Amino acid sequence: MADRASPPQPPIFNLNAYSPAEIEEAIEKVGVKKTSLPFLASLMLAVIAGGGIGLGALYYTVVVSDPGLSFATARVMGGLVFSLGLAIVLVGGAGLFTGNNLIVMAWASGHVSTKEMLRNWVVVYFGNLIGAVGLVVLVFFSHHLEMNEGRVGLSILNTAIAKIRPDAVTLFFKGVLCNLLVCLAV
Repeated sequence: MADRASPPQPPIFNLNAYSPAEIEEAIEKVGVKKTSLPFLASLMLAVIAGGGIGLGALYYTVVVSDPGLSFATARVMGGLVFSLGLAIVLVGGAGLFTGNNLIVMAWASGHVSTKEMLRNWVVVYFGNLIGAVGLVVLVFFSHHLEMNEGRVGLSILNTAIAKIRPDAVTLFFKGVLCNLLVCLAV
């Protein structure tokens, strides 16, 4: 029997530029795939994402707690190390709520139902919360907050205060900008 040659497979990573229509199609396919995952798989991938993005935030606080860095340097370096959390999520194929908001494209084109989209969002949101809280417990018991003479813990506290201080409208628009950046990265 003759051996049939399989068609060449496209590379996983490439430097090709994609048209907006190709990007839309890819995002819609991912949206369909994410909404078709079983509950436990969605939840576990979301837990991983919550912990992964939390690690990025933890890296950020380590950098910004360094008193030797200028404001701008600390923020730029902090942003770079925070992106490692997003890399953990993307490389691991995990489900981050902000990235899963892109499922709305598959919904808008009729590939997924409203029920499927909302189910995914709820499962992923709570999975992210479980992963983040789990990381908080690990950080607390590891005494990580005491690093750099307590500056890491103080940095986390100051960041939390800065995030809850603004009014609801400001927080909403900051959230939109944050999600915009995450979706662009995804």
